[in-house]
Amino acid sequence: MWKPVKRNQVFSPLEICILKNLAENDSQTINETAKAINKQYKSTFRIFTSLKKKGIIKKTTFKEHRGRKYPRYWLTELGIYTALIEGANPTTLLEKAVKTYPDNENLHLLLGMAPFTGIEVFRMAFSTIRNKGQLEQSDMDTIILTVAQRNLSTEQCNQFLRMLREHPDEYERVTEKIKRLAELLEKKGEVTNFTA
Repeated sequence: MWKPVKRNQVFSPLEICILKNLAENDSQTINETAKAINKQYKSTFRIFTSLKKKGIIKKTTFKEHRGRKYPRYWLTELGIYTALIEGANPTTLLEKAVKTYPDNENLHLLLGMAPFTGIEVFRMAFSTIRNKGQLEQSDMDTIILTVAQRNLSTEQCNQFLRMLREHPDEYERVTEKIKRLAELLEKKGEVTNFTA
């Protein structure tokens, strides 16, 4: 069981460095990470232990070397949102996340929304996971509708809709909610013309 990240929790520079390194690479052993960031094994081990307790990283695979197995670590869903908030590249993270979490459609969708959202959406996702332990469907709907309210150019709107259509279940759910909202507003005389 991992400890949820506290509201006022601040990550140390070394924790951020390790987060960004993992975000840019496939899963790594502690030793591989220590070498990649030019730090001592002991300090890297201590930070890995801290990040595991916070639920930011987890064991994903094992590396065999000279007859021994060494665990490889990569980011959890919470760790991915943390890395994005800390400035990791969303495109690279999407590629890595699809390999590590092939069935997590919500994660793929949120990472695909990165060009339209900035980090606000990832802060919302981070906060939700920190408080609830997971993103529920209603949370995803809220996040998507929040993005839809932004001042996006026509081209950005079209790109956003194309990206959303790549996730048909989510697309159907969101358009249904928008249609119901439009019907409700129309009944109240607030809106006269709407197409989803």
